[in-house]
Amino acid sequence: MQPANPRKKQLIIIGSIFGAIFAVLIIVAIIFQLSPKNDYGNGVKIQNFDQKVKNVSTELRSGVEATLYNVLKKNNPDNTKLSKIGDAFIRDSSDKQDYDKPSDVYTGNFIVDIESIKQSYFVQYTYVKNKDNKDGLANRVVISCLAEKDLKYGSFKCSDFVEQQAAKNDSIIQYLPYSNFSFSITADTTAGDDHLILKVELRIPEADLKGNLASKQATVALYKNEVALWFKSKNIDPALYTFQYNYNDNGDVTAPINLDGGDSV
Repeated sequence: MQPANPRKKQLIIIGSIFGAIFAVLIIVAIIFQLSPKNDYGNGVKIQNFDQKVKNVSTELRSGVEATLYNVLKKNNPDNTKLSKIGDAFIRDSSDKQDYDKPSDVYTGNFIVDIESIKQSYFVQYTYVKNKDNKDGLANRVVISCLAEKDLKYGSFKCSDFVEQQAAKNDSIIQYLPYSNFSFSITADTTAGDDHLILKVELRIPEADLKGNLASKQATVALYKNEVALWFKSKNIDPALYTFQYNYNDNGDVTAPINLDGGDSV
């Protein structure tokens, strides 16, 4: 039997190596295509999210993981590759969920532990199953620092957006509730997240809202401008806040303001 041609053997070996490399590349490409993408940008994957949090959409999960990434970025400004973190887990027995049947809304919270960076955070969420709900509810995610007694890996210099928002809101809260002949303002603190909503009742006489759409819009604009001037008298920028407007005929009639679709002064 003639010995195999050395060159032929070499070609077979090289071909096998390239074939193996090609197969690996195909597998990697398939995994990449199947990997879930976060529509909200960068996110930190919570490994046991689906096992711990039921009844919510993949959209809410993406929102939670993107918000977690943003809070981690605030607390880890060094070169930590946050999107590569693979050990974010919901702490056992920390997950809770409630369901409000009339509004078809789920609310819940849990603690996330990340051993690789020795940090833990408190996550709260609201999931509105019916996006066409009449109460104006929307999905919400808030991630905040934990009390020191609840930290698993010890204390760290934690900062969150809730704390930052609260500091900003201090400037307006001291003046509320406020009322005069033209309008009243109260703060909505029941939303359950870090975004303050100011409820403004414009006291517009019913007679002033009669006529064509243009005249109604002009009347509403005048009253909104009075609100803006009041903010400026307190040296507060109204652009920092979200407003929810209604009008009231000096205490007799109340209706939502839908003349211009806007929600800011």
